[in-house]
Amino acid sequence: MVFRVLQKQYGLNVEKAFSLSGYKGFQDGRNMYVLIPVSESQQGEIVERFYMVHHMHLMKERDVPFFQPTKNNHYIGHSEEKYFVLLKMNHSGIKTDDPVGVKLARFHLRGMSYPYPVQHLNRLGKWKDLWVIRQQEMENLWQRLLKQKPTSPFEHMFVESYSYYSGFIENAIQYFVDTSIDERPERYDRGTITHERFTYDTWFATIHWKNPFLWVFDHPSRDLAEWVRQLFFNELQLRENVRTFFMNYQSVTPLSSFSWRLILSRLLFPVHFIECVELYYSTNSEAVKTMMEKRLERLLAKTGEYERFLFNLFELANHQLKSTEIPVLDWLTGM
Repeated sequence: MVFRVLQKQYGLNVEKAFSLSGYKGFQDGRNMYVLIPVSESQQGEIVERFYMVHHMHLMKERDVPFFQPTKNNHYIGHSEEKYFVLLKMNHSGIKTDDPVGVKLARFHLRGMSYPYPVQHLNRLGKWKDLWVIRQQEMENLWQRLLKQKPTSPFEHMFVESYSYYSGFIENAIQYFVDTSIDERPERYDRGTITHERFTYDTWFATIHWKNPFLWVFDHPSRDLAEWVRQLFFNELQLRENVRTFFMNYQSVTPLSSFSWRLILSRLLFPVHFIECVELYYSTNSEAVKTMMEKRLERLLAKTGEYERFLFNLFELANHQLKSTEIPVLDWLTGM
């Protein structure tokens, strides 16, 4: 079915199919293609992603795919009321040994010169508003479960732990607001092309590629915080890897106190907890619900470790800034 669509709409006779990062992929000689399902309502986003891809190609960023046009020169294909975008990768097989911190800093530098306005994918300066929305959703769920009484182990854990995580949310929002008031952005504190959630799988799947459908426009600290968050939860030689990651990043781009405080405010916001709860209630799969129940158990078992991790990051920030400019939260000083 898909092979016929590719032939009819794109004039492609692909040789084999494969799976890549949850998408359907196809190979035609040296070229690889990835099919991205989209909806009509995403048209504005797709246009912005197209121009971001164009910009990153001009800046010589590696492993960024091209938007493949249809035979009618459209960039959105459709079949049986389903819409999709086809991405083409000329996979050179060339890999660099540069550390991820160096690669990410260069990616951000190239994205900082993006010249077009961003509306649909813009997250710059919007963290507080987005966090307040998610906070209210969690609060509403918690209040509802208090009235109805929890009926599953997951709901019991959520009800008992929400007050603790609510404190994190409040602290994250306040720390972000204080940063916006107290700090002045410096040279590299600008909007750039970043990722919704930058983790190991974002760039380093079975095939190295940079998926533009994971991109948003934001401050570089977004990616730095999310990379470090996943280091903590994957327990990857934590302290040494975190320190090395920031040193490598700063060998290309220095981090100001404004950047460090944004990183810390983002790590204070417990997106790992919130996403676990959101996924539990958005799925009909019992297997996924069981996975989320086990994940929440692990999160709750690591709360003390996470607090120590945050305290160490505050210390690292002040050490690398060679100052005590970064205010440490009172409740973390006992760690």
